[in-house]
Amino acid sequence: MAFVKTFWDLKTNITYTTHTIGSFDNNTTTGGGDFEWIPNVNNSTIVDIAGMQIKPASSPTGYWKRVWNGPLNVGWFGCQNGTSTPYTFLQLGVSQSVLNTRYGSGFASVNDNYDTTAIRYAFSIMGSDGYTNSILFEPKIYHLTRACELPLEYITYSPTNIGTFVIDGNGCTITKASVNQFDYFYRVPVDQTQAAIMVNYGFTIKNFNANGSGGVWQNSGYSFLYLGATTNSIIENINVQQFDIALRLEYCVNTIVQTINTSQITTYSLYAKSGGWAGAGLTNSNSNIAEISHVYVNDTLNQNAAIALIASDAGKISQTVIFGSGNPGYGIYIDSLTSTAVSTVRIQDTTLSAVSSSAGIYLKVNNLGRYIVDGIKNTVVQTVMGVEAYSGSPNVYMGNIGNWPVGSDMSNIGAADWEFDNVYFGPGIDSPADIVNPANNLWVTAGLPTIPSVTNIAYIPVGGQPQVSLQQVLDYNHDIVNDLLFMGTDAGLNNTGVNYVIGIGTQAAEINSGSHVTALGYGAGINNAGNNVVGIGELAANLNAGDYVIALGYSAGSANAGDNVIGLGQNAANNNVVNNVLALGKDAGVLNALGVSTIISNQVLPTYANHAAALLVIVAPTATTGTYLYHNQATNSIGAVRIP
Repeated sequence: MAFVKTFWDLKTNITYTTHTIGSFDNNTTTGGGDFEWIPNVNNSTIVDIAGMQIKPASSPTGYWKRVWNGPLNVGWFGCQNGTSTPYTFLQLGVSQSVLNTRYGSGFASVNDNYDTTAIRYAFSIMGSDGYTNSILFEPKIYHLTRACELPLEYITYSPTNIGTFVIDGNGCTITKASVNQFDYFYRVPVDQTQAAIMVNYGFTIKNFNANGSGGVWQNSGYSFLYLGATTNSIIENINVQQFDIALRLEYCVNTIVQTINTSQITTYSLYAKSGGWAGAGLTNSNSNIAEISHVYVNDTLNQNAAIALIASDAGKISQTVIFGSGNPGYGIYIDSLTSTAVSTVRIQDTTLSAVSSSAGIYLKVNNLGRYIVDGIKNTVVQTVMGVEAYSGSPNVYMGNIGNWPVGSDMSNIGAADWEFDNVYFGPGIDSPADIVNPANNLWVTAGLPTIPSVTNIAYIPVGGQPQVSLQQVLDYNHDIVNDLLFMGTDAGLNNTGVNYVIGIGTQAAEINSGSHVTALGYGAGINNAGNNVVGIGELAANLNAGDYVIALGYSAGSANAGDNVIGLGQNAANNNVVNNVLALGKDAGVLNALGVSTIISNQVLPTYANHAAALLVIVAPTATTGTYLYHNQATNSIGAVRIP
């Protein structure tokens, strides 16, 4: 083994079998590591990949390749450590010709710097043949000169055209090296055709600190993260300050956003909506099933809304605090008026401590939707909640609110049904008539808002409701006929299925219209329209439209449209659109469009080079009695090893 100063010095080395390099080049402090010599290979087709592999200039055979395992490291592609703004390539004397040779023609400009180029280059090779779909930043300060585009899809090696990218900031800080404004990280399709491919992929993006200061960032329209067209993404543990929008999500299906801290944001801290690109529409690009929790918003700049969820179904916001010296337009803003699905939105355990100029929580609700606001702590005098409803009879529930500062009120536009449970409005207010009495000043009356009719008010006083029999509970809001059985909060609410419907669990079989349905678990069978359906597990068979469906596991069969479908495992057959499908294992059959298929998740079906390789792994005692299936790479078929 020999030591070589930089990666590019390997261009003139063919001695030894292993080299240790000190850095990417003479200007950088990162990029070191071990490189092994790959001999006896005609290198005429080998392409230099900056920081990863390089062929010598003097030999037609062999090349150097980085020795690595695990995620890609941004530092391998050359960064400069330091707290001050780094020099550009131009200032360091690195020519455009050198940049074109290293990274490809036009990839980097002399006005860029090492940090920006390293991040962009690392993102560009994620998911390509031979490289991982996971990347790790170093815990340093990165200075950007332009936007960094996240990978669009697996380039060559994904046999299912579905997958997840993992981007771990490792506690690093991302900031700007100029006064120009741009989205730090972005991934946005050009049209809905491209979005239909990109949405097959999810992202886990975590552990970042982002600072957008520099230039006029206020009301610029730019974000730390602008993410479009994904499924099953997780965004967590991110601190964002001094951006127009902190996190912007469009057509991000089944996404979890959690442990987020924002401050000095001008428009939205978190903005989730349908796609805004060419061809996107509310029927095919909503950010449905979004779960937002543990978000801490410090408003000092009067942002439009701390959290805005637009045209999305089955959303949940919880454990969120909105505070600060500013006056946001809204604390939480939900607009489902244009949603094509029946919306079910839940806001729980949230603290409102910033005085909103319009409302702490504002709901634009569509017909027949269910909107639950539970356990809210409002500590300031403001319009606590406003509702707009223009058609149908959407239901708005407020429950378990013990703090109602004198002078706070609500806003009502239209004819929503309001339901209050254990909400303390003040002494002497303990009936629907008291709630709508103008003398109690609980409603905004200036402009469009009106006081709702007493017939649109349901009220359970503080301290609970009188003792009722099990039959009365089962009879609530539906008739017990034709073997209907519902147990759990809102189970069977607005059910119209008339034969053999069982819903057990909170919201199980809520707004169900199918017959012969068994829904067990939180949200199982919500908005189900199929007949002969079994959904077991949280959100199983949620929004299902197919008949003869068995969905077992979290979100299994959710939004399925096919008939004769079996989905076993988390997200199995989720958004499947065809008939006669058997999906086994986590994420098996997600967005599947190939009918008459048996799909086994790659997460439960290991792959081996051949049968002999499988026999080396599938052995007793780790393998117990039974027959073990695997993918045989040599024959591209399913093989088996039987353990007697």
